[in-house]
Amino acid sequence: MSNARYASVFAFAAALIAAGCSGITIDVAGNSCDDSATAADVSVDNRYHMAKPVFAGTVILNESKDSVTFVMKTLGGCEKHGDEFVWNAAFYYGDTATFGYRFSGDTLLLSSLTMVEKGFEEPEEMIVERILIGEHNEGLDGIWLMTPCSYVGGKLSCREYAYEEFMLIDGSDVEQRALDKMDADYMESVFIDELFRYIADRSSALQLETVFYGADVEGTAKSNGIEIDSKSHTAMTFTYADLEFSVALIYAGLKDSVQVVVKSGNTECVGTHREMLTMTSEECRVDYADNLREESFGAWIYWSQNSNEFARCIDGILGREKD
Repeated sequence: MSNARYASVFAFAAALIAAGCSGITIDVAGNSCDDSATAADVSVDNRYHMAKPVFAGTVILNESKDSVTFVMKTLGGCEKHGDEFVWNAAFYYGDTATFGYRFSGDTLLLSSLTMVEKGFEEPEEMIVERILIGEHNEGLDGIWLMTPCSYVGGKLSCREYAYEEFMLIDGSDVEQRALDKMDADYMESVFIDELFRYIADRSSALQLETVFYGADVEGTAKSNGIEIDSKSHTAMTFTYADLEFSVALIYAGLKDSVQVVVKSGNTECVGTHREMLTMTSEECRVDYADNLREESFGAWIYWSQNSNEFARCIDGILGREKD
């Protein structure tokens, strides 16, 4: 999902990065490095300017059909020719999506026919309307908060994420940005859910990048014989089979990197994840072959994770055979 980064950088976004807060960093006492106002105290426009660019592209509007098409562009790409990686400055890919749209007060609803998972039932094609909120927009133009809520078949459905998404529409141009939440609860995430399942019976893979997505961690703990002893938004202690564990988030930055530490007794397991939004010719080399991954659109991106070593370390704590 590596797309061209938007060229402009706003002054206070740069200031946040310079201060070391481009993601959420936790000090040894478990405190966030950013103790400023919560998102609710900052306007949508200002939060957009604080966010990092994710995608940029063009907008095609069909007012007669109340539809809008977004083309998110990848300009330049890393290609593999034989055993060599070659940077192609002329590489282009446009990820296209068309939505119906309508307004309701300060809300923009983008609709599409989507296959929706329904538990153990067969997926069903339903109308999904993504809910976006603006503060003082005129028509489609303006800055929109892409809420984590949608109407699915007419029923409101919301999910929990550790980040906010924004979209700027300006005539024929569109840009999407993402901002890590200051108060995100990373201990209520898919990653912790996976960690509990892996510890109990290896019924889940360990994917460090899933720390940004919410899950029912308490339900998973209960069904897998795990007792949560203490918990904050960035750390937790728990007990499984008479073994005491601690897990702590050291760093989390969306589309950047993640570092977590799991401890039990004298054993410490460190999980790391690193990805790059924007590839350059510097990374497009055979020297980085182990950290390059091919995307569906034909280009290679930088993506590195030590999930196998991390899992084997946890297996060692539990005294079980390592795959």
